Amino acid sequence: MGHGMQRTLATMVALTALSSCGGSAATDMGDGPPDMAQVSDVALCDNACARLVACGVFLDNQCSTNCQAGDATYKACLRAAASDCNAIALCIFKALAPFVCPGGGGVPAGTGTCKAAADCEGQCNATGAPRSCGCACVAAMSPTKTLSLLVNNSCADSRCAIQCGPPPNGNGNACNACHAQLCQAAYNQCAAQ
Repeated sequence: MGHGMQRTLATMVALTALSSCGGSAATDMGDGPPDMAQVSDVALCDNACARLVACGVFLDNQCSTNCQAGDATYKACLRAAASDCNAIALCIFKALAPFVCPGGGGVPAGTGTCKAAADCEGQCNATGAPRSCGCACVAAMSPTKTLSLLVNNSCADSRCAIQCGPPPNGNGNACNACHAQLCQAAYNQCAAQ
């Protein structure tokens, strides 16, 4: 059973530093949902990070800071996403794809399930396939399942950083084994999609 594009997600997160949450959370933005078109980059990024954490994504404490350093296209995507966790997750995949999948793919655009994408990514890990394999897995998934795949993959990045990291410690089979042991709930959420 495959468990995600862990090695690729870890690289994606490291490359763009979008894998954390910090700053002042949504409590600084009042009781109702903020108008994302009118908020500062700090509030925009605080909101996106807080929403992702609330939706189960595994993040550390640099998300808001790193998000603020993102480009205008990424921030425009977050503004349009507002507080929709799936839409925010899709913004992350769109921002990371050019770095991780320069040959294409990496952004959910198909009709497949989260389970199919995660199992495909796990198979890519197990066989030591190039990144393009995982990129194709993600691209085949329906955009409506993006949050579940981000939760699944971010668990590996967070809880299995060594096993899912670069050699000599990280490798596909070790990553999949760690994910199976420590990220079963995240995988189950994805498998239900």
